[in-house]
Amino acid sequence: QINLNGHEKKLVLPTQNGLTYVKLKDILYCEAKGNYTMFFLKDTEKILVSKTLKKYTETLEAFNFFRISRSFLINLNHVKKYGRHKNPTVTMCDNHTIALSVNQRDFFLDRMNKLI
Repeated sequence: QINLNGHEKKLVLPTQNGLTYVKLKDILYCEAKGNYTMFFLKDTEKILVSKTLKKYTETLEAFNFFRISRSFLINLNHVKKYGRHKNPTVTMCDNHTIALSVNQRDFFLDRMNKLI
């Protein structure tokens, strides 16, 4: 669930201990962990949620998030570098490098060009 009230858009994450409210701009990327999703935030915090990455992909794609592989959904605003290799990669602002699916490469580059 995304709260669009106020200046900053927030995502409500149901965790084991209750609800955590996270600003969309603070989410670096999300990683699929089976039927769970791990959120990686700007302040190095990690939040594990018992919903699939597919569910969050549908919610967040309208807010500059992009599914670069089966396992990762990234915030395009936090991309630091694109590695043009036989196996392309994306480096995030926390210096974490993630493999980019070859099938998604052209879509990714197109989305990045629209952001600039």
